[in-house]
Amino acid sequence: MENMVDFVNERVSGGFTYNESLSSMLRMMIQDTKKKPNVADYYIVTELCNPAQTYWARTSEKVEKPMVIQKKLNWGTTLHGITGKWLETFPDFVVNEGNIDGAWVDLPGVKGRIDCRIGDSIFDLKTKNEIPETAEEVISKYPQDVEQVCFYSAIHPSHDKINYLIFMKDSGTFPFKAFKIEIKDPSKIDSLIKTRIKTLDEAIKTKNPISLGRCRYHEKGCQFFEANLCNCDKLEPLSTEQLQQAINLTYDEEMTKRLLEVKTKYHASKNFFSTWNIISPRKYNLKEDGENDQEKKESQSFLGALVKKLPIKLSFGERKELFKSSLEPRLHVGYRWANTKSSGNQDSKIIPYIVKANMSNNIQTRPNEYYIAELGIVVANYGKTKGIIFIISPKKNNFIQAFEITYKNTNEILAKTKEIIVKLEKGEKDILSLPPCPFMNKTGVCSLKEECHSREGFGCIK
Repeated sequence: MENMVDFVNERVSGGFTYNESLSSMLRMMIQDTKKKPNVADYYIVTELCNPAQTYWARTSEKVEKPMVIQKKLNWGTTLHGITGKWLETFPDFVVNEGNIDGAWVDLPGVKGRIDCRIGDSIFDLKTKNEIPETAEEVISKYPQDVEQVCFYSAIHPSHDKINYLIFMKDSGTFPFKAFKIEIKDPSKIDSLIKTRIKTLDEAIKTKNPISLGRCRYHEKGCQFFEANLCNCDKLEPLSTEQLQQAINLTYDEEMTKRLLEVKTKYHASKNFFSTWNIISPRKYNLKEDGENDQEKKESQSFLGALVKKLPIKLSFGERKELFKSSLEPRLHVGYRWANTKSSGNQDSKIIPYIVKANMSNNIQTRPNEYYIAELGIVVANYGKTKGIIFIISPKKNNFIQAFEITYKNTNEILAKTKEIIVKLEKGEKDILSLPPCPFMNKTGVCSLKEECHSREGFGCIK
């Protein structure tokens, strides 16, 4: 029985073409460029939570964040989007990504954007390498995160007294903990906001940041420290005394359990399969997860954010039509589309794309056969014949490439996909009836080798 990777690769028409135009635009995006400082007539909440960094961002030429930090931020944004989907199913859900402005509550000069509001509480999600265990650890390591939630409460018209800070690990099974923030003295939070605005205004006016305290990311990934621009080595950390007097911060085990129940119920209700499941159906049958390389995930998320900045966006009408064009609703794929142009054909061609990270020490001269297989499944699902693979190579200074792949007989790829999904839905017990994993055949390496071969009559090599 032929594996899905070989099956799809045999249906590539005429190989691939290298799109240097798109590749070059993406590479230019990650070059350090000199830009004007960020200046506005108001502050956003996160700026007030770390005034020292805000000062340098607004008074110096733009300094790019270290790549490793930028990738983590993009990965965090990705996780926010995923988490937001199941948070929306929480009872009493109000809004996701809501903008608020202090001008409505006599706190002009500050704006914010809450992650989520459920009932009478603001919920803010933070992704970390390790989640804190206690309230004391939270206030010690992440005072800026606590302040952010409190400042949101202050400028929200409802002035919610009970709010939640959710810490989620950014890898593995993404465990999380919910910490409850009870606002005991709102006036102290209001005063803290006004003081931060006044102090920042004065520091920027006099070009003297000494009153702003040490950056809360000092030696933890601040681009201004890396560029030797700041003087945080000589400053003391900001005091949290007024903040702690205004709130009661506790770990909320009950809310943590409620959130876990909502998350579990949401994922259990989803009857869909990924391209990974189609390529490795036996691994799905044995409950083996897909990609677990954290650095790879972060690099792909970073590249995905860059691609979205390219001039390839679709119009509202085009996106609306494409939402309805999936030929297999049980197949779950990222909704990524490129509106490509050609001097030879003035009409734009709308084709899907995928983003990948090449973790080898060599730049790929042609797309990996697994990438080609994944894109082929996506292309077939939308009745297309062409797609793009964007690849970033972190070990080669984040070199970026774009390959266009054209397929033939995509109806056969779609039919094979549907056939596999039907068997996976039935929970096919005869694992040999599913296409073999391509990894064992190609490399002889598989994380499930021992478990698979312990089963009578089973072996991917067969």
